[in-house]
Amino acid sequence: TIAPLQPSHKPASGAYNPQAEAIESLGAGRPEDLSRNRKTPLVPGVETVIDLVKKPGKDLGFSIVGGQDTVLGNIRIHEVHENSLAALDGRLWAGDRLLAVNGVDIRKADHETATRIIRSAEDHVRLKVLRDPKPLTEDDLLEVFEVSLDRKAGRVLGLSLVDRPSGIAAPGTIISDVVSNP
Repeated sequence: TIAPLQPSHKPASGAYNPQAEAIESLGAGRPEDLSRNRKTPLVPGVETVIDLVKKPGKDLGFSIVGGQDTVLGNIRIHEVHENSLAALDGRLWAGDRLLAVNGVDIRKADHETATRIIRSAEDHVRLKVLRDPKPLTEDDLLEVFEVSLDRKAGRVLGLSLVDRPSGIAAPGTIISDVVSNP
């Protein structure tokens, strides 16, 4: 189920909450308040809000991979396009998790739903993202092994492949699905 994010509670007096501070620095969060926004750095392990303002007819400048219906299980930034709005902002990296778009939580969204939500965003887009606390190492990855397959003439192998985001230690291609009776 995709549901709007609930507003976060104000921290106890004296407690430091970088996310709450970033949201408060945006005022009421209206597009006209964004000129006061000093870019909140994206700190690994901390959910961060990034506000972008699109020009008419332009996109945000990034692509996504994954979803609840894929082997990744979550939505991640696949690529940030050169000279795009996201690239000029400079905070999104390939491999970052995309948690919400304009208050709609997409942590449990399938790829198609997440894509639709991102594309339907109007001029002011608020992204909630999370960068993994540390890059994955070889020890964190699944076992890697080689398999030889013989393909018969005129037949497909029956494998669905997906590129692994380049923001992790061992980028590459993984098998996301095995199709029975291809």
